[in-house]
Amino acid sequence: MTANGNSLKPEHFGGAGVANLENLHVVGLENNREWRKIFEAPETRIHVEVSADDLVELTRTQSALHRLHAILLECTDLPPFANRIRQATGLPVFDFVTLVNDVHQAISGPPDNPPLKHSPQKAKNGLHAGVSCRNGRRSKSFNCS
Repeated sequence: MTANGNSLKPEHFGGAGVANLENLHVVGLENNREWRKIFEAPETRIHVEVSADDLVELTRTQSALHRLHAILLECTDLPPFANRIRQATGLPVFDFVTLVNDVHQAISGPPDNPPLKHSPQKAKNGLHAGVSCRNGRRSKSFNCS
């Protein structure tokens, strides 16, 4: 789901490594009356509940038309609606907030683990490699500082 489906082109997906668009369904919000206000009259307030209801209805319609396995909210204005969409469809919903959370957890680990320590090491080929160690434990090939 994106603010304007017409502006999302195959080259955008290609740049992200997505070559097969056969099972990808792009849904733009350019025809949504409430959502269009953001672009047509940015000073006008949008009704958040009306927008949420519209987005939920749109995702339900898309779920009925296509066999969806997940929803990606491409637009940075959409994450506040993710939980409503998730609850209404029962599908996983991804957006830039879930991306940042996933990257953060990959680096810092679950809350009950200490963060990773990164120490640059120079490899034999002259390139630097990052080494990650937990709790100061040493690996056989690299020292953890």
